[in-house]
Amino acid sequence: MASINPSIPSIPAARPLSQLSPVKPPPPPVENAPVSDTVNLQPPQQKDPVSPPRSEAWLKKAAFAGLGLGLLAGGAIMGGAFSPALSASQSQPQAHVQIKQASKNAPSSMLQEQTQPIHLKTARFGVTPTVRSYGDVGVRPETDQRQEAKPGLDGETLTHDIRIDRIHGADGHVLYSSDEAELGTLDFHDQADMSWRTVSVLKPAGQAGNFVSVSETTTRFSGGASDATETRLRTVDMTTHNVVNLSELLSGEDYQKIAAQVQAGLNSVQGSRYQVSDMETLDSHMNNGFALNQEKDGSLTLTVAIPSNVESDGARVAEFTFVIPASALQR
Repeated sequence: MASINPSIPSIPAARPLSQLSPVKPPPPPVENAPVSDTVNLQPPQQKDPVSPPRSEAWLKKAAFAGLGLGLLAGGAIMGGAFSPALSASQSQPQAHVQIKQASKNAPSSMLQEQTQPIHLKTARFGVTPTVRSYGDVGVRPETDQRQEAKPGLDGETLTHDIRIDRIHGADGHVLYSSDEAELGTLDFHDQADMSWRTVSVLKPAGQAGNFVSVSETTTRFSGGASDATETRLRTVDMTTHNVVNLSELLSGEDYQKIAAQVQAGLNSVQGSRYQVSDMETLDSHMNNGFALNQEKDGSLTLTVAIPSNVESDGARVAEFTFVIPASALQR
């Protein structure tokens, strides 16, 4: 999507998973299949000691085919699988639920954190994205707040109350602002038949190397019964001033591992309000909704935010934070 301001970088379109591998329809569900009463966010481990090494293209196809089947089949058994937690989840749908990943092999030092494979650190549901810092790379926030007006059909004055946050790099270039909010300022003059309101708030979501991440919450009212609110994470390369996709930074194999663990969380009762209908939707949320952060202990974390599929949840998301080795980033 082209930005209306030449200095504001455009957001690249998400790469659909369907281009990597078709998702095959799942087999019919097995009646009386055994279910588990625990939440396991780790994907199943597969052992193949005698198989030859596989190419990255082969891994992508095999992983996405399996992940697609898991997405569809997992939703079918979810209701019975986690019944002990169901009543609490239904009575408090927006409660802050946190699942910490425990493992006997969990790293115990910064050196181990840097050499350990990617692993899930926390999963939180019904929360707003974690606020972190832009670091010391010279990122400067700016707020554009104003009111625009135009005449209505019956002679009254229609107004558009606008608040749009932007962040600038140390070189003065605009690194990020919401395209939807920016375009809304033009749509008002072409489409509005009543007063509008647009509020886009940016908060720091992390910084690692040349990458800075923001949490964006945009609320728009252009008629109807209520506001429309959308929350997402964005990561910008400060060298190129472009928003980056997660699939550009990770190998295909690592991307699939993270997708599998995110999907496992969404298939739990706590994740029921954040489930997606197909693999393209999951890919879009992951590819365009992540943050990177260099933690105080030197470890590198990757956070993925999945928005709620319940409109009344507003800015709440399911947030998955992974610890990843610095070597996992491909640029």
